[in-house]
Amino acid sequence: MSAQNLINKTGDVFISYRHNHIDLVNPVIEELERRKISYFIDREGIHGGMEYSELIPKAIEACKVFLFFWTSDANQSDDMLREVKIALDYHKKIIPYKIGHFDIHNHSSLYYFFSTICYLEQANYTTVDLVNQIVKALQDIQQHTEIKKIFQDAEKGNSDAQTDLGWRYIRGDGVERDETEAIKWLSPNEREHIIKDIEEQNLNGVEIAAGGAAIAAGAAVTTTISTVGLLGILPLVGAGYFLRKVFGGVSGTENDNEHKIEDNEHKIKQDKVPQDFTQAFKAYQKAAQQGNSRAQNVLGFCYAYGVGVIKDVVEAKKWFQKAAQQGDEDAKKALKALK
Repeated sequence: MSAQNLINKTGDVFISYRHNHIDLVNPVIEELERRKISYFIDREGIHGGMEYSELIPKAIEACKVFLFFWTSDANQSDDMLREVKIALDYHKKIIPYKIGHFDIHNHSSLYYFFSTICYLEQANYTTVDLVNQIVKALQDIQQHTEIKKIFQDAEKGNSDAQTDLGWRYIRGDGVERDETEAIKWLSPNEREHIIKDIEEQNLNGVEIAAGGAAIAAGAAVTTTISTVGLLGILPLVGAGYFLRKVFGGVSGTENDNEHKIEDNEHKIKQDKVPQDFTQAFKAYQKAAQQGNSRAQNVLGFCYAYGVGVIKDVVEAKKWFQKAAQQGDEDAKKALKALK
């Protein structure tokens, strides 16, 4: 992707900087381009009849993240000060990137603007670290937008949106976990069905992994619905369903319990129990780090296909290799498939 110019261009990231510091900006631009993140930057300044008052506010309004290169002379740029003010007016996510050693208190205007904003220092954040923060901000904004849409649809009476929102409140997925809100959006029939299915399969007392990590490591923790409660059991059931259904079972569970769980999972699937991929990934990650070959194989799969984590083939190979070194045949096949 070529750098954005000023004519009818916008980007997810607006870059505010002094033109004499373009050498500091270029490495960040290169990393943004490598990750295919769109950006807006004025490389040459407003000229040729282009009006600052029209073009810059439009670009800032369209962006999602406002990246400010806070150099020692930034406070002397009226354009940069105006850009920050516009970004604040549009309630944009602002990331100040402080470069060099100087007293921020001497930058009275910028110090005032950023008084409630955490800034990043180049001394502690490399270019890659900075762009990682930008990516996270973009993901948070995207998630907020999606949840806002789901909430609007739920309020309009869309049953699918209401169910989705209810599960999000149960899992704490993009919203704070809140049992009261979950009950508000989930139908009584949905709640009763899940509890009934679990009880019918005699899972009260069946070995259920605490957070998924115990089963992954081959250990077992006995618990009950009454002990865990609605908010505690559903994420575990969701993670357990995902792990067994996608990856074909985990070592360390007894056969009779495994059959009961598999039968129950068929019913759970019909009742749309959420598959908490992120929680499942974290559970296996912990077991993999402890040396469990099965968990290492699963972790490789997660990285290879972007399940519960950002896709990363290098990481996938690393965990497949660890599992293969312990004799895991599935991991050996996966390594061949990745080559």
